[in-house]
Amino acid sequence: MCTIRISNNIGYYFGGGVELNGAGNAFIEDNEILGNTAWEQGGGFWIVNESDEIIVQNLIANNWSPSGSQIYSLVPQSSVGFRLINNTIVSSTPASIGHPTPDAAVVADGFNTNVLIVNNIIFAPVNGAALLCNPIYQDGPPVVQNNDAFNTLGVSYGDSCAGMDGTQGNISGNSEFVRLGKIRYELQPNSPAINAGTNSAPDLPKKDLAGHPRMVGGTIDIGAYEYQGKESNRK
Repeated sequence: MCTIRISNNIGYYFGGGVELNGAGNAFIEDNEILGNTAWEQGGGFWIVNESDEIIVQNLIANNWSPSGSQIYSLVPQSSVGFRLINNTIVSSTPASIGHPTPDAAVVADGFNTNVLIVNNIIFAPVNGAALLCNPIYQDGPPVVQNNDAFNTLGVSYGDSCAGMDGTQGNISGNSEFVRLGKIRYELQPNSPAINAGTNSAPDLPKKDLAGHPRMVGGTIDIGAYEYQGKESNRK
């Protein structure tokens, strides 16, 4: 496994880390998208137009944009829909990067009914929401299952995704990272994300982002890292 780090870039208006504009069937797995900036949308990822990308098991953290600080998607049409599977997505606090509070860590906008958002940790430590769905268009929310979207002070699931906490396996609780603010965001033993994912999610890898077994205890964990049972198993 070769992890690519995309960090500390400025995308000016859109897509500070990765821009996917009609990118089709791209497969993006096991990367770290960290500390990038876009002045309008999508600090980490900007996903627009015909987009059927598969985005699996990435760490997307500490990026900034006023709309979708980590991920912004606006898909006007898509025959399949992009897939966001088992990623760990974490916003910075505004004071730490010197910018105003963004609207949300993840904005899933556009005609999204085919989009899958499954087994992701989406953590927003300040007033900006964790996950906002379809704030502009009303074609229905994406498929949102077994995620842990959590905001310490504001909205966890908002707009057309409001009320999803407690349904379809979705939860809203502090994921309890071992090293918040560092490169890896493994889970503490009391994390609600442990064994809270769905094994039926598509495109699941055999190893987690740290190279450890992906499924421990019979059920996959939410996020990019699998809890290995004890601290000494983590490298």
